[in-house]
Amino acid sequence: MIIPAPLPAGGERPSSGPVFRSCSLYHWSGGLRSTVSVLPGLYGPFPRFRLHIAVPLDILAAKLLLRSDTIFRAPGAKHLRNIARLVHEWDEMMADVLTAPKPPFCNLRLLWHRMIGRKVTKLDGLRLVCDPALVRRSVSTAIIKGSYEAPERVLVRAALRPGDKVVEVGTGVGVVSLLCNHLAGAGNVTSFEANSALEPIIQKNFSLNGMTPRLRLRAVTVDGLPISFYQNENVVSSSIYDRGLEAEKTTVESDPIDQVLADERAAVLVMDVEGAEIDLLRAADLSGLREIIVELHPHIVGEEATRAMIDDVCARGFVDAGRIRKNVRLSRVQ
Repeated sequence: MIIPAPLPAGGERPSSGPVFRSCSLYHWSGGLRSTVSVLPGLYGPFPRFRLHIAVPLDILAAKLLLRSDTIFRAPGAKHLRNIARLVHEWDEMMADVLTAPKPPFCNLRLLWHRMIGRKVTKLDGLRLVCDPALVRRSVSTAIIKGSYEAPERVLVRAALRPGDKVVEVGTGVGVVSLLCNHLAGAGNVTSFEANSALEPIIQKNFSLNGMTPRLRLRAVTVDGLPISFYQNENVVSSSIYDRGLEAEKTTVESDPIDQVLADERAAVLVMDVEGAEIDLLRAADLSGLREIIVELHPHIVGEEATRAMIDDVCARGFVDAGRIRKNVRLSRVQ
């Protein structure tokens, strides 16, 4: 498993040489000992080795840990599952970056942006903030290289029509929301984001494109009651689930999904809610929708629950119209 190595005392990185850290995960079920070596820290050398060799091995190790429930039944072993989840989520994110469609010369593009200190870039014809001072560096890098939410953007372009009324749940930094506004028409998209800390960057991105978001800083739930929300500085890790990460627990107001879909007369639902899609889609009245584009999170809620949710939606008149990695497009049967 790749785990970022801690900085030495004083916060200074060493001038040369990798920062190493190693650990072993033990469990005593069936006498099996699971040992996972930890490779150099994320700011150590050999990035090509880490990305092309270490990441696939780490993904396999984390998946094996997550699927071996007996490993974590011993008292006090909860932290092992949290470690496995953290590593799995990081590797999933890196796998998206590695396999997502990228424009030609994306690495040179990134280098040029960094060299000249460019703070705004273009993606899908939209102007976006890429200043690491405003956007987490991993996110700004993905935006510059064109890999940010690439699977979701492909499915959105295939599904949306001019004039569609769109509800987006889980806006993030506003990239997909802007694309939806561009395709369906400005003002036809209502976006929900539970992480209020993202409002400034969302507003900035819309301002760069001469648009104003229809943004609601609220969660979307089954019953419309306030919920606990675990707000992480990493935009991809905030969730209604306590995932064992360093996150601030807050209480967020919410709107019931059936009311949201009815009030907005939505034809398209775009959803990236870090695991909450299971309860929302199984409970929602989907009769007015033509398209559902959802990012799946089986590493959070489980493969079985994810399959059951998709089967339930398809039983209500939808068909699996295409998948790209963790993203699925569900279209109503005509």
